[in-house]
Amino acid sequence: MAVAVARTVMPVAASGLAAAVLAVVIVATTGLGVLFLPVWLSVWLVTLALSWLMGGLFALLGPVGLLLALPLAFYQFALGGAQAPASAAPDWLQAASLGLPFDVVGAFFRRIMLADGRLADLPWMPWFIVAGFGIGLIIVGSHIRQGQKHL
Repeated sequence: MAVAVARTVMPVAASGLAAAVLAVVIVATTGLGVLFLPVWLSVWLVTLALSWLMGGLFALLGPVGLLLALPLAFYQFALGGAQAPASAAPDWLQAASLGLPFDVVGAFFRRIMLADGRLADLPWMPWFIVAGFGIGLIIVGSHIRQGQKHL
């Protein structure tokens, strides 16, 4: 039980700490203390949602989940439009990424930095859906693996 708690709590805490460090760097760079909370919470939410989605893919598909995770990680710069247009990603990945609003995350962070740090601009619901879907995949994958152990 203690191992399960540690494996659950540690990634959540580590991603929260990493998001807080990023928020501190942004506040220190811009001198705008009002940015801390929105940057911290939004980065933490997006990180958790993607982590749980990837964890769910691995729990359900095992090593085959890498076939989905690696292209998504490799092309996320294009899917987000930060360094290249989304059209730079393969067509199948563009279609698969419709549920992951990478493009609005970068725009959201720019708006936070240029505006007054409002949280309302991030499309929260898609990220909550991605997080819930990832957790659901983790649960289903765990039950499937437990069933295979008992066979």
